[in-house]
Amino acid sequence: MENKEKNLVQDVYVTNPKVAKSLLEYEHAKDVHQKMQARCEHLDHRITQMENKIKYQNKQERKRRTHRLCTRAGHIESLLPETKELTDSQFMAFCDALFSYPKVKELIAKLLTKVKEEN
Repeated sequence: MENKEKNLVQDVYVTNPKVAKSLLEYEHAKDVHQKMQARCEHLDHRITQMENKIKYQNKQERKRRTHRLCTRAGHIESLLPETKELTDSQFMAFCDALFSYPKVKELIAKLLTKVKEEN
């Protein structure tokens, strides 16, 4: 610390030891501030990275959902090509009617039970 004090004193031509000490404290505080500033910038960058990762994961989940829906709807159209001619509301009414039958509900319940047992 004395060596730094001498250099600082020589650079600034300070003869008062209290002033020299204050200058050293100022330089130290400035160094600490710069380090903290760099740390804040690093943490801001890390936050941005994490936000981008969350956005990417949400986008991937949306892509998987869209793919799943298209695959399932495409399979329905391949089994019943006539459904292509229906409007959206007509198709929804058709699905509502189809899935309201007790036998269909029973079949779906069995399939779900089987899937849960396998997992």
